[in-house]
Amino acid sequence: MIENITAENAYQAAQKGAILVDVRESIEVEDVWMDMQQVMKIPLSVFAKEYTRIPKDKEIILCCAIGLSSEIAAKILDENGYKKVKIIENGLIAWQKAKLPTKAKYMCHCGNENKEQNK
Repeated sequence: MIENITAENAYQAAQKGAILVDVRESIEVEDVWMDMQQVMKIPLSVFAKEYTRIPKDKEIILCCAIGLSSEIAAKILDENGYKKVKIIENGLIAWQKAKLPTKAKYMCHCGNENKEQNK
């Protein structure tokens, strides 16, 4: 069964061993991403081929920008026997609003180098 979970509860679950899976495309992840070791990045465009990297015995929490891609990925997991699948309600937007750990990359306007910023 696929459930929705708040960003705060997803963060707590990840601290207890749940696996966060970011299904956004690479170009989306470049701007901002969840800053946790438990995050796997599997873009939706390759998810159907790559989902087997995700352990079946763990709680899986999917995240995308707002929740739509996560729903598609959740259906793939559900159809393939994953039992503990959740989706972060409102995706990364909710994660950021809750002020949970993120990293962001931005272009510094004072030079040509990229800067990485912890939030």
